[in-house]
Amino acid sequence: MPWQAVTLQPGTQIETTPTQGSASYQFTSNGRFKAGLFQKLGGWAKYVSAVFSGVPKSLWAWQDLNIVKRLSVATTAGVTVVSPDLMQITPQTLDTNPPENFSTTSGDATVAIVDGSTIGLTTDDVVYFRTPVSVGGLILSGTYQIATITGASGYTIEAGALATANVANGGAVPVFDSTASSAVIKVTLNNHAQFVGSTVVLDIATTVGGVVVQGKYTVTAIVSVNEFNIVAGQSASSTDMQPMNGGNAGFTYYIALGPTPAGVSYGLGAYGLGAYGKGTSSTSAQTGTPITATDWTQDNWGEILLACPEGGGIYYWQPDSGFQNLAVIPNGPLFNQGMFVSMAQQQVFAFGTSVDARLTGGIGIYRDPMLVGWSDIGNFFQWEPAVENFARNYRIPTGSKCVGGAASKNRNLIWTDLDLHAFTFNGGNSVYSPNRVGSNCGLIGMHAWAQQADTVYWMGVGNFFAYSGAGVQPIPCTVWDDVFQNIDPDNQHKTVCGSNNDFTEIWWWYPSLTGDGTLDKFAKFNVVEGTWDN
Repeated sequence: MPWQAVTLQPGTQIETTPTQGSASYQFTSNGRFKAGLFQKLGGWAKYVSAVFSGVPKSLWAWQDLNIVKRLSVATTAGVTVVSPDLMQITPQTLDTNPPENFSTTSGDATVAIVDGSTIGLTTDDVVYFRTPVSVGGLILSGTYQIATITGASGYTIEAGALATANVANGGAVPVFDSTASSAVIKVTLNNHAQFVGSTVVLDIATTVGGVVVQGKYTVTAIVSVNEFNIVAGQSASSTDMQPMNGGNAGFTYYIALGPTPAGVSYGLGAYGLGAYGKGTSSTSAQTGTPITATDWTQDNWGEILLACPEGGGIYYWQPDSGFQNLAVIPNGPLFNQGMFVSMAQQQVFAFGTSVDARLTGGIGIYRDPMLVGWSDIGNFFQWEPAVENFARNYRIPTGSKCVGGAASKNRNLIWTDLDLHAFTFNGGNSVYSPNRVGSNCGLIGMHAWAQQADTVYWMGVGNFFAYSGAGVQPIPCTVWDDVFQNIDPDNQHKTVCGSNNDFTEIWWWYPSLTGDGTLDKFAKFNVVEGTWDN
């Protein structure tokens, strides 16, 4: 039998048998296809010699106004900026449970607070009320910027409404009453101002009559000006009465470590907006605990770094401002799946974001996994929708949670666990026009997407997809069996995607069934040649 030349088809092909694919590659390793030929991968160069604590979850490179190139490395243990020296800028929080010590003056919105568990708070810090507090005819809940410092452990906030009574060193948290064999819980909170159908959020768990009261509730009945009813998830085993949080107030402080020594305004030029254009007057003596996170999203607003821990608030840090860590955006959504900066307009988009029940007469803040919200144009401190601004929100109607988001050309993309939705700027009252552009093509994990040119590529649960404005298209995959028959379903949300523009490749790293939950396998796609290998 005479010898014949065989031209191998580029790309790894494992969807056919070796006999069927006699002119194809069945296995490749440490290589890539280019111009139809297989070649080895290049090497790697270490960017920085430092060892980072925790598991890296997000990298973000940007350049500040002094033309300094910076890299933010967000891990499960914190956030470090390489610029080129290492700077730890992890957000810090402090939880306290002090006795009620609130003072009000009738006709004034200022509330004075003393918390003996703190020392040296500053006006750069933000306080979150984990327990509602009734004082002087006011209901305090949600977040407040600290307005003034009145002593080593004292400060004031602005309540947003006028007190109706003079109170000195008082205040009260909710008290819960249960009745045996009933799921109805009576809540006593003086001057609650609630109505049937309003939302009340109770963050700290309290057990009353064998029932745990915690989370989001709807008011079912108004008993009196000081009492209302909610319904628990089960019937109480006994008649009981318990104050929330043992009768103490519950606070979380978001600590912003100010410059040393006291600085001047660092909001210069186009970035001199809102609270971060006011500088600081003192060095923060109060410190908190650096937060940890299971994941992060990051972006930059000009030279300002934005970072969001999964399930947490949105933080900002400006180079050369003197501030030593990321500070929470005071009026931003407190709980988010993630965020990004829009390309259509300079706005921050948050997905899986939170709802401030106070805006509709309720109490507290809760997270809605299907809610998308965005800030005003050019001002990431303004999130409350109003006729005079462009801050709005929209609840996606299909799916059970928002998984990821991306700013693409002329539109913002939000993936749920089921679909892809595009938000196109319209400049009208709704600001953006949402549209479901793909069904049954949800994102497998928050970082499982990448862009190259005008096209966005991602991994879904069971397939790869691409979107370029003309619609979502599944990508034929010759290594499908090796990926989707061997991916670890318990850890598939960790999948990460990246774009290698030099070789027109999209890479996915994912955890395998035979691994330990880390990203031990990869698949890559050459978008020009349409070839796969792994």
